[in-house]
Amino acid sequence: MSIKWNFPSSDVQHSIASILSTYDTLIENNTKRIRLLEKMAENLYKEWFVRFRFPGHENVEMENGLPKGWKYVNFSNLSPILTGKKDANYASQNGKYKFFTCSKNDLVADNYSFDCFAIILAGNGDLNVKLYDGQFEAYQRTYVLSPYDVEHIYVSYYTIQSELDRLLVGAAGAVIKFLTKGMIEKIKVLLPTNDVLVRFNSIQEHNYRLRQNLKRQISLLARQRDLLLPRLMSGKLEVKEELLE
Repeated sequence: MSIKWNFPSSDVQHSIASILSTYDTLIENNTKRIRLLEKMAENLYKEWFVRFRFPGHENVEMENGLPKGWKYVNFSNLSPILTGKKDANYASQNGKYKFFTCSKNDLVADNYSFDCFAIILAGNGDLNVKLYDGQFEAYQRTYVLSPYDVEHIYVSYYTIQSELDRLLVGAAGAVIKFLTKGMIEKIKVLLPTNDVLVRFNSIQEHNYRLRQNLKRQISLLARQRDLLLPRLMSGKLEVKEELLE
Protein backbone atom coordinates (compact mmCIF):
# COMPACT_ATOMS: atom_id res chain seq x y z
CA MET A 1 0.00 0.00 0.00
CA SER A 2 1.41 3.37 -0.99
CA ILE A 3 0.78 6.64 0.81
CA LYS A 4 0.48 9.85 -1.15
CA TRP A 5 1.50 13.18 0.29
CA ASN A 6 0.35 16.48 -1.13
CA PHE A 7 3.34 18.72 -0.58
CA PRO A 8 3.10 22.46 -1.34
CA SER A 9 4.84 23.63 -4.49
CA SER A 10 8.49 24.64 -4.30
CA ASP A 11 7.56 28.35 -4.41
CA VAL A 12 5.10 27.93 -1.56
CA GLN A 13 7.64 25.99 0.50
CA HIS A 14 10.18 28.79 0.04
CA SER A 15 7.57 31.36 1.11
CA ILE A 16 6.69 29.33 4.18
CA ALA A 17 10.39 29.11 5.07
CA SER A 18 10.67 32.89 4.68
CA ILE A 19 7.68 33.49 6.97
CA LEU A 20 9.05 31.16 9.66
CA SER A 21 12.50 32.70 9.31
CA THR A 22 10.99 36.08 10.16
CA TYR A 23 9.68 34.65 13.43
CA ASP A 24 13.07 33.08 14.18
CA THR A 25 14.83 36.40 13.52
CA LEU A 26 12.50 38.25 15.89
CA ILE A 27 13.09 35.61 18.58
CA GLU A 28 16.86 35.80 18.09
CA ASN A 29 16.86 39.61 18.27
CA ASN A 30 14.84 39.59 21.49
CA THR A 31 17.16 36.97 22.96
CA LYS A 32 20.17 39.18 22.19
CA ARG A 33 18.43 42.16 23.80
CA ILE A 34 17.80 40.11 26.95
CA ARG A 35 21.47 39.12 27.16
CA LEU A 36 22.51 42.74 26.72
CA LEU A 37 20.15 43.89 29.47
CA GLU A 38 21.43 41.12 31.78
CA LYS A 39 25.01 42.21 31.16
CA MET A 40 24.10 45.84 31.86
CA ALA A 41 22.47 44.84 35.15
CA GLU A 42 25.51 42.79 36.21
CA ASN A 43 27.90 45.60 35.32
CA LEU A 44 25.83 48.08 37.31
CA TYR A 45 26.13 45.90 40.41
CA LYS A 46 29.90 45.57 39.97
CA GLU A 47 30.29 49.30 39.38
CA TRP A 48 28.34 50.31 42.49
CA PHE A 49 28.99 47.44 44.94
CA VAL A 50 32.48 46.23 43.99
CA ARG A 51 34.25 49.32 42.62
CA PHE A 52 32.12 51.69 44.76
CA ARG A 53 31.57 54.07 41.86
CA PHE A 54 27.94 54.82 42.67
CA PRO A 55 26.37 58.26 42.10
CA GLY A 56 27.87 60.74 44.55
CA HIS A 57 30.68 58.42 45.68
CA GLU A 58 33.16 61.31 45.42
CA ASN A 59 31.54 62.93 48.45
CA VAL A 60 31.30 59.81 50.63
CA GLU A 61 33.93 58.95 53.25
CA MET A 62 35.39 55.46 53.45
CA GLU A 63 35.40 53.57 56.75
CA ASN A 64 37.18 50.20 57.08
CA GLY A 65 37.24 49.80 53.32
CA LEU A 66 33.53 50.54 52.82
CA PRO A 67 31.57 53.70 52.04
CA LYS A 68 30.32 55.27 55.25
CA GLY A 69 26.94 53.81 56.25
CA TRP A 70 27.39 50.58 54.26
CA LYS A 71 27.51 47.21 56.02
CA TYR A 72 27.74 43.47 55.40
CA VAL A 73 24.81 41.31 56.52
CA ASN A 74 24.50 37.52 56.50
CA PHE A 75 21.93 36.42 53.95
CA SER A 76 20.18 34.41 56.67
CA ASN A 77 19.17 37.75 58.23
CA LEU A 78 17.61 38.96 54.99
CA SER A 79 15.62 35.98 53.78
CA PRO A 80 14.15 32.59 54.70
CA ILE A 81 15.77 29.73 52.80
CA LEU A 82 13.13 27.38 51.44
CA THR A 83 13.25 24.45 49.02
CA GLY A 84 10.78 23.11 46.52
CA LYS A 85 8.93 19.88 47.31
CA LYS A 86 8.11 18.47 43.87
CA ASP A 87 10.02 15.90 41.84
CA ALA A 88 10.67 16.19 38.10
CA ASN A 89 7.61 14.09 37.24
CA TYR A 90 5.39 16.92 38.49
CA ALA A 91 5.98 18.84 35.26
CA SER A 92 3.18 18.90 32.69
CA GLN A 93 3.29 19.60 28.98
CA ASN A 94 0.79 22.45 28.91
CA GLY A 95 1.01 23.78 32.45
CA LYS A 96 0.14 27.35 33.29
CA TYR A 97 2.87 28.00 35.87
CA LYS A 98 6.66 28.05 35.72
CA PHE A 99 8.28 24.97 37.25
CA PHE A 100 11.88 25.68 38.25
CA THR A 101 14.28 22.76 38.52
CA CYS A 102 18.08 22.59 38.62
CA SER A 103 18.11 22.80 34.84
CA LYS A 104 18.75 26.08 33.05
CA ASN A 105 15.61 25.38 30.99
CA ASP A 106 12.31 26.03 32.74
CA LEU A 107 9.45 23.52 32.77
CA VAL A 108 5.76 24.18 33.46
CA ALA A 109 3.26 22.76 35.95
CA ASP A 110 -0.51 22.80 36.45
CA ASN A 111 -0.34 24.19 39.99
CA TYR A 112 1.92 26.40 42.08
CA SER A 113 3.25 26.45 45.65
CA PHE A 114 4.95 29.86 45.62
CA ASP A 115 3.61 33.33 44.87
CA CYS A 116 6.38 35.85 45.48
CA PHE A 117 9.35 37.73 44.07
CA ALA A 118 12.16 35.23 44.55
CA ILE A 119 15.68 34.16 43.75
CA ILE A 120 15.66 30.56 42.50
CA LEU A 121 18.94 28.79 43.08
CA ALA A 122 19.86 25.30 41.83
CA GLY A 123 21.12 23.21 44.73
CA ASN A 124 23.18 20.82 42.62
CA GLY A 125 26.08 23.15 41.89
CA ASP A 126 24.89 23.89 38.38
CA LEU A 127 25.75 27.62 38.68
CA ASN A 128 22.11 28.31 37.95
CA VAL A 129 20.44 31.29 39.63
CA LYS A 130 17.28 32.99 38.41
CA LEU A 131 15.00 35.85 39.38
CA TYR A 132 11.23 35.49 39.11
CA ASP A 133 8.20 37.46 40.26
CA GLY A 134 4.89 35.60 40.31
CA GLN A 135 3.29 32.21 40.89
CA PHE A 136 5.53 29.19 40.35
CA GLU A 137 6.48 25.68 41.41
CA ALA A 138 9.92 24.41 42.44
CA TYR A 139 11.83 21.14 42.31
CA GLN A 140 12.86 19.54 45.60
CA ARG A 141 16.57 20.31 45.12
CA THR A 142 15.95 23.95 44.23
CA TYR A 143 16.23 26.76 46.78
CA VAL A 144 13.57 29.49 46.84
CA LEU A 145 14.89 32.71 48.40
CA SER A 146 12.38 35.51 48.90
CA PRO A 147 13.74 38.31 51.15
CA TYR A 148 11.64 39.55 54.04
CA ASP A 149 11.98 43.03 52.55
CA VAL A 150 11.53 43.10 48.76
CA GLU A 151 13.91 46.08 48.67
CA HIS A 152 16.74 43.57 49.20
CA ILE A 153 15.84 41.32 46.24
CA TYR A 154 18.17 42.80 43.62
CA VAL A 155 21.24 43.34 45.78
CA SER A 156 20.82 39.79 47.14
CA TYR A 157 20.39 38.31 43.67
CA TYR A 158 23.51 39.90 42.21
CA THR A 159 25.53 39.11 45.34
CA ILE A 160 24.60 35.43 45.12
CA GLN A 161 25.27 35.41 41.39
CA SER A 162 28.75 36.84 41.92
CA GLU A 163 29.49 34.48 44.83
CA LEU A 164 28.59 31.18 43.13
CA ASP A 165 32.07 30.36 41.85
CA ARG A 166 33.56 30.90 45.29
CA LEU A 167 30.83 28.89 47.01
CA LEU A 168 31.40 25.85 44.81
CA VAL A 169 35.11 25.61 45.54
CA GLY A 170 35.94 24.16 48.94
CA ALA A 171 38.75 25.20 51.25
CA ALA A 172 41.00 22.53 49.74
CA GLY A 173 40.25 23.71 46.21
CA ALA A 174 37.94 20.79 45.41
CA VAL A 175 34.74 21.52 43.52
CA ILE A 176 31.62 21.06 45.65
CA LYS A 177 28.72 19.31 43.89
CA PHE A 178 25.90 20.57 46.10
CA LEU A 179 24.98 23.87 47.75
CA THR A 180 23.84 23.47 51.33
CA LYS A 181 21.50 25.70 53.30
CA GLY A 182 24.38 26.60 55.63
CA MET A 183 26.51 27.81 52.72
CA ILE A 184 23.72 30.09 51.52
CA GLU A 185 23.01 31.45 55.01
CA LYS A 186 26.62 32.61 55.38
CA ILE A 187 26.73 34.61 52.14
CA LYS A 188 27.68 38.19 53.00
CA VAL A 189 25.40 40.76 51.33
CA LEU A 190 26.66 44.33 51.21
CA LEU A 191 23.85 46.74 52.04
CA PRO A 192 24.33 50.39 51.05
CA THR A 193 22.69 53.46 52.52
CA ASN A 194 18.99 53.76 51.78
CA ASP A 195 19.34 56.48 49.14
CA VAL A 196 21.80 54.36 47.12
CA LEU A 197 19.61 51.26 47.51
CA VAL A 198 16.52 53.11 46.26
CA ARG A 199 18.35 54.34 43.13
CA PHE A 200 19.88 50.91 42.49
CA ASN A 201 16.49 49.19 42.82
CA SER A 202 14.82 51.68 40.48
CA ILE A 203 17.32 50.96 37.69
CA GLN A 204 17.28 47.20 38.23
CA GLU A 205 13.49 47.07 38.41
CA HIS A 206 13.18 48.80 35.04
CA ASN A 207 15.79 46.47 33.55
CA TYR A 208 14.07 43.36 34.95
CA ARG A 209 10.62 44.36 33.64
CA LEU A 210 12.07 44.99 30.17
CA ARG A 211 13.61 41.50 30.19
CA GLN A 212 10.36 39.90 31.32
CA ASN A 213 8.44 41.67 28.56
CA LEU A 214 10.94 40.42 25.96
CA LYS A 215 10.66 36.88 27.32
CA ARG A 216 6.87 37.03 26.99
CA GLN A 217 7.27 38.23 23.41
CA ILE A 218 9.62 35.31 22.66
CA SER A 219 7.13 32.83 24.13
CA LEU A 220 4.28 34.30 22.07
CA LEU A 221 6.32 34.36 18.85
CA ALA A 222 7.44 30.75 19.32
CA ARG A 223 3.86 29.64 19.98
CA GLN A 224 2.58 31.48 16.91
CA ARG A 225 5.36 30.03 14.74
CA ASP A 226 4.67 26.47 15.91
CA LEU A 227 0.93 26.84 15.27
CA LEU A 228 1.49 28.43 11.89
CA LEU A 229 3.73 25.75 10.39
CA PRO A 230 1.22 22.84 10.18
CA ARG A 231 -1.52 25.18 8.91
CA LEU A 232 0.71 26.52 6.15
CA MET A 233 2.00 23.09 5.16
CA SER A 234 -1.50 21.59 5.05
CA GLY A 235 -2.89 24.44 2.99
CA LYS A 236 -5.43 25.43 5.65
CA LEU A 237 -3.76 28.82 5.63
CA GLU A 238 -2.84 30.05 2.17
CA VAL A 239 0.28 31.98 1.30
CA LYS A 240 -0.60 35.23 -0.45
CA GLU A 241 0.45 35.46 -4.08
CA GLU A 242 2.64 38.52 -3.54
CA LEU A 243 4.81 36.45 -1.21
CA LEU A 244 5.44 33.98 -4.02
CA GLU A 245 6.95 36.59 -6.31
